[in-house]
Amino acid sequence: MEEIRLSLPIIPSPTKKLSLSVPKKQQSLPVLKRVPTTVRGPPLLINKLSSAQRLRREKTFTSAKTEIGKALEQMYEEHIQVELHEIEHVVEQVNSFLYTISHRINKNRHNLKFGEPHLTGPAINGLTTKYNYNELTAYFPLKFKDFRVKGAYQGYTCIHTNRNPSFDRFQTIRSDGHRNLISPMKISLALHELMTHLCQSLGRGSVLPFQSNNSQHGEGSHQIVILLEDGIRLTVIPSLHPKSLRRDEDGTIYIAKPYQYDQDPNSDTLWR
Repeated sequence: MEEIRLSLPIIPSPTKKLSLSVPKKQQSLPVLKRVPTTVRGPPLLINKLSSAQRLRREKTFTSAKTEIGKALEQMYEEHIQVELHEIEHVVEQVNSFLYTISHRINKNRHNLKFGEPHLTGPAINGLTTKYNYNELTAYFPLKFKDFRVKGAYQGYTCIHTNRNPSFDRFQTIRSDGHRNLISPMKISLALHELMTHLCQSLGRGSVLPFQSNNSQHGEGSHQIVILLEDGIRLTVIPSLHPKSLRRDEDGTIYIAKPYQYDQDPNSDTLWR
């Protein structure tokens, strides 16, 4: 038998050897860590922080772990914190007193008519401390149909009303030197007299003397201060509200309560 031989073609090898090495990884840029903060929102920019944000970052208002945090919490507990039921009790007692006298206050010898009192103070405005939560102020708006604001004197003004020659219903509350002007001092004295009579007839509360009840807030004497039960102190202020009578007026009100450090706190004509 004849032997058969097959010759396979020779494939030339490449001139360059194939590289089987793994390519090197590209080096990534370093990532800067985010500035830690307790403020919600976008990342903070140090140069554009508001004062409130700086305070929050300094943690001077929440953390009790620092010395200043412990001191703030101690101050809050000892001098500021007032239980909600105590504040509600004060407001309830004052509202009850005002409701009781509202049916009687417009019957007086001075022919004064008052609208619904406006109550304000720390217990109403949310600014209570252990020292002022029981102090409230009631503005009693006078009902004058016709009056004019006359002149301006560094935060004060005069209230002008016409006089009726035959019958002057405001004779007892006019200024002695200017009969066309309503005296804030005489109106306060008249309301003090009225409140004293009401408290005595109701057997509730006591009114401090008109001349000697200086306030610790620099508001002088000549105030109407009523002491109610549980140490509640209610200051009553006669006021005029032009906005309720004229649509073109702003929200300014005029009160018969001087400031003792002003130029003439005992004026018979100037309304604050």
